[in-house]
Amino acid sequence: YSAYKYEYAKNLLNSIDQNGFLICNGEVDTYPLYVLQELQGVRKDVKIINLKLVENSAYWKRMSATYGLKGEYASSYIQFVSNLMQKNPDKKLYLSLTNRHDVLKHFKANLYLTGLAFQLSRTAMQNQNILQNNWNKFDLTFFKSKNKMNQDKKLDYSYMLILKSLYDFHSSSNKRLANDYKVTAENVAKNNGVWNKLESKFK
Repeated sequence: YSAYKYEYAKNLLNSIDQNGFLICNGEVDTYPLYVLQELQGVRKDVKIINLKLVENSAYWKRMSATYGLKGEYASSYIQFVSNLMQKNPDKKLYLSLTNRHDVLKHFKANLYLTGLAFQLSRTAMQNQNILQNNWNKFDLTFFKSKNKMNQDKKLDYSYMLILKSLYDFHSSSNKRLANDYKVTAENVAKNNGVWNKLESKFK
């Protein structure tokens, strides 16, 4: 994995509250996390659940027993996440931003941005300060780099969602800070040749 993917993975882990459960889907948003946790000891408190692997009964039996989670994989990923939310109300559950589109769309009303992840919540929550605090912890060295592989550039879109949210949050109270987020988004988006698609969102 590239240095950028590991930076992204570290920032993803730092989007999760202490002892939170992060539900991922693919390779890029899962395996670099394992490397950071097991080899570097980064945020080992975060429990990682891979949606593609929960269909394997042995995997989920081991994970649920280790993490003390209730719920089983049924007919779909959406039903699985619903079961987790319903049967584990005391657990903080998160979905990575790079998760399956159908899953994110289904739970849209229950998603609260905390960084490179959404927290799942059945009740409304104030997430702006959480998002700001997590952003302040991020390492953005490779995110701001001009030399990225094309696959890495796709991860930039997740950061754009954060920058847009912080821009909106500060637009009425701190225009200077809001503009800083806009400038960061503009610089990275121009490097990728996509600022023309995003510019209207920062007005």
